[in-house]
Amino acid sequence: MAMTPPRRGRSRFTIVVLVLFSITVLTLDFRDVGIVQDARHAVGSALSPVQGAADFVATPFQNGWNGITRYDDIAAENEALQARVDELEGQIAQGEDASVQLEALLDQVDIPWVGSISTATARVIQQPASAFSHIVVIDKGSSVGIREGMPVVTGAGLVGQVVDVSSDRSSVQLVTDPEFRVGVRLVTSQRFGTAKGQGGSRDLRIDTSIEPGEDDAEIPEDEILTTSGIDDRSSFPASIPVGRVTRTQEANGGLTLEIFAEPLADLDELSFVNVLLASPVS
Repeated sequence: MAMTPPRRGRSRFTIVVLVLFSITVLTLDFRDVGIVQDARHAVGSALSPVQGAADFVATPFQNGWNGITRYDDIAAENEALQARVDELEGQIAQGEDASVQLEALLDQVDIPWVGSISTATARVIQQPASAFSHIVVIDKGSSVGIREGMPVVTGAGLVGQVVDVSSDRSSVQLVTDPEFRVGVRLVTSQRFGTAKGQGGSRDLRIDTSIEPGEDDAEIPEDEILTTSGIDDRSSFPASIPVGRVTRTQEANGGLTLEIFAEPLADLDELSFVNVLLASPVS
């Protein structure tokens, strides 16, 4: 019976044969033996389509792999770009807001009818808390000389009156508050009355002593009302614009004429206001 060479011996034999074959091929190749070159070219030509197909198939996977391995970098770049876009949009919005605020502020300075009265310009930082509230809060208080009872205005006219003060905050009662009262004068006819708030966006109601049958009892619409400066709330200097007449009607059983007027100050768009540092009556 033929003896089978041990497995380790066969492996060594195979390795020796392959090494000798490789040395022989390399030697012939270096010497430019034609048959070896032809064989190499033939094998290369045969394998070329296979290599091209392999590259074609592998390319999407390589691109996908690159995309996967660079995902964190791409995500970081997108986040950085989005942050920059948000920053630029914020700068644009801030610029527009600053422009609007500047325009609103300019409306409050050099108000001609204020005369020599000192003022404190303040920003409105809190609008009425509900539809039933007629109080706004401003960012100035006693530290700049504001006291309870002082009038608050815009360039258009009377806004209301300071009703509560801390060192750096003040609460302002709007003219529409049902508890608000101010003495007024009709600019053209020079007749007097007392304006009262009616709540919400409703017109002010002006009680007068005008009798409907009087010769000058006809009050034209658009007649301007200003503060009279002679009522018991004399902390309101005279000639502050208050409102514009919208209509009239008889009151007290036809004995007097009642006037309704729209406030001249836009109370729904308050941004900056001026507090007139006029001494309130104690």
